Amino acid sequence: MLYAGDTTISYELILEKFRSIEKPIDKYLTLRDLLRLAPRVYYDLLLKHTEEILPYIYTPTVGEACEKYHKLPLKTRGLYLTLYDKGSVLKKLQAWPVQEMKVAVITDGERILGLGDLGRNGMGISEGKITLYTAAAGVNPMQCLPICVDIGTNNPTYLEDPDYKGI
Repeated sequence: MLYAGDTTISYELILEKFRSIEKPIDKYLTLRDLLRLAPRVYYDLLLKHTEEILPYIYTPTVGEACEKYHKLPLKTRGLYLTLYDKGSVLKKLQAWPVQEMKVAVITDGERILGLGDLGRNGMGISEGKITLYTAAAGVNPMQCLPICVDIGTNNPTYLEDPDYKGI
């Protein structure tokens, strides 16, 4: 982990530590951790070093992250909707902590980056696209809601995996 909750750690040290991480998936996880613990530092890093950081937030790394999403130590930043939410979708949206949404990025996880049906694991795509919108267009990430509509998967790898939380 880069940040470890130490609010005194310097921006330069964060960048240096990030660059020292070898595996792309570890860089992805480190950036997710940074976003959770220090969003301003995360977005500052992203905007100042977009070309360097983006491949670890979106393609190509997000593909691997989505394949392993249900096993990664992540706190999802988005909203899951399932078949069981029929009749209560509006209530779930109204219960979301931030109500001033301007953009919703929605996936059903069915066709992710040529990887096939990733089901609920597709949430990483919606989360990553919001970061793209912030980096490329200046969209306020607090006004974006990543949504994954879990309508089930036909992927035997996930259906047989007891850790997979989707339908």
